[in-house]
Amino acid sequence: MELLAQEAPGSEQVVLSHHSADLALYSRIDPMPNCEDEEIVIPLKRAGKLLMIECEVDGKKGNFIFDTGAPYLVLNATYFRDYDLRNELYASGITGGQVALMTTRVDKLQVKNLWYNNVEADVAELGHIENARGVKILGLLGLNLFKSFVIEVDLSKATLKLTRCSKKGETKDLDPTKYDLVHKLGFLNNTIYVNCEVAGKRLTYGLDTGAEINVISSFSNKKVLETIKITGRSSLMGTGSERVEILYGSMKELYMGELMFENMQTVITQLEDMGGAYGFAIDGMLGYELFSRGKVVINIPKKEMMIRLFDNFRKQ
Repeated sequence: MELLAQEAPGSEQVVLSHHSADLALYSRIDPMPNCEDEEIVIPLKRAGKLLMIECEVDGKKGNFIFDTGAPYLVLNATYFRDYDLRNELYASGITGGQVALMTTRVDKLQVKNLWYNNVEADVAELGHIENARGVKILGLLGLNLFKSFVIEVDLSKATLKLTRCSKKGETKDLDPTKYDLVHKLGFLNNTIYVNCEVAGKRLTYGLDTGAEINVISSFSNKKVLETIKITGRSSLMGTGSERVEILYGSMKELYMGELMFENMQTVITQLEDMGGAYGFAIDGMLGYELFSRGKVVINIPKKEMMIRLFDNFRKQ
């Protein structure tokens, strides 16, 4: 899932764009990763606050968004129209509308020294993301490509590290005592979620590297919404023509276990349609605002997340 945040020149306005085609719920076989190394370190590039990886699909090289909010590989229809497209599906998203998408297969997807063969993929229009960020984007790398690894996102080094693990999520050289937080996470329908607390209320947040800004449901408890200092108003644009009005501002504090995150930029909008697409109710999304504050390790087999704060976010 992509939430694009862009400050309009000379104003306080924030423009948000959402791609909902990655939210369809249907079963798909996870592709088998091929790599001789136990550890793969992949450079991360940025377009705004979107995290991108250079990949190659059937000989075509370009930027893909690293997107844990998308369940599968998504290809930009602009560059993959000549593929065998079939099985039109519909996905719903944050703006409440529906968007059509097609499916196809790619012979080979390669990310550095890691590759996958015969990968199923969605094909959808991603031009709104390219227009918002002024960069060519071939697609999205969804979560099912990385479920066989322990995932480490370190924006201080601009790297994504993938480490092979056992079926129980065990790896060598991963010391939990070096992290500020070890926290349980949930996994359902190729969606990662974590329990957080805001204003004493327990909330379920999706964990989404494709979101440039955090999101909270407009139907949240009044005390939760009161923790957000509103700084502006704008619109949220889906892949189609649907738009919804949103408020945005800074959330005073969010707790994940004993760790408190202060002043995280957040938009307020309805999330009921997204919850319907995910298959369970969701209160918010944690995106770049979280990953920019520390090294984040996601261990899906172990259902565990670890965070080590960067020095500039540590309490003095």
